[in-house]
Amino acid sequence: MILNGPPVTTTRLREFAQLSDFIIAADGGAKTCLEACIKPDLVIGDMDSVEMTNLPHDWKIKPISDQETTDFEKALVEIHPLQPTRLIVTGGLGGRVDHELTNLLIASRLNPEWSVEFHSNNATIYRCLSNLTLSLPVGDTLSLVPWPEAGGVTTTGLAWNLSRQVLSAKQKLGQSNRITNSPVTIMIESGAIYVIHPTHLAQNGNN
Repeated sequence: MILNGPPVTTTRLREFAQLSDFIIAADGGAKTCLEACIKPDLVIGDMDSVEMTNLPHDWKIKPISDQETTDFEKALVEIHPLQPTRLIVTGGLGGRVDHELTNLLIASRLNPEWSVEFHSNNATIYRCLSNLTLSLPVGDTLSLVPWPEAGGVTTTGLAWNLSRQVLSAKQKLGQSNRITNSPVTIMIESGAIYVIHPTHLAQNGNN
């Protein structure tokens, strides 16, 4: 799913496209697809960020004028019947803070059986509702952000591992841990966590 926020590099976007069975661009995300020479299976949204006349005639476009939902939510309605096992979202981070936070709130309530991840050029965010295993470089930083609370948090592969601890705004937080062994595992018994991995990719250029 390609939203209208700052895009990932063209190389990464094309890699994600090759991995995907269905590509959906939300509103201005269509411009990102156009610039990367990627044809989405569907373009949807209120279309206030892109001129439909500038898009190829053979693209499937579904304009929706409803202002009660975000373009992200409109796109999710379309993919929900597909029951994806993995949802990769680009363009959902790094832009306006209110959009970024709203996107994470929306993602937190999605089907718990879905693997949900957000990618930008400086971080990847993974949703964790039960168990998560990540193969990440040793030495990198990893933060665990409760959303809004997570109970029974247990980790392996980190410098400061947790054992059935509670993370919440009122108690312990999990910012800036360090990866010592890969893969890293995160297990939680209740609640939700966003696992944030800064990727330190160049933020300028599309190569």
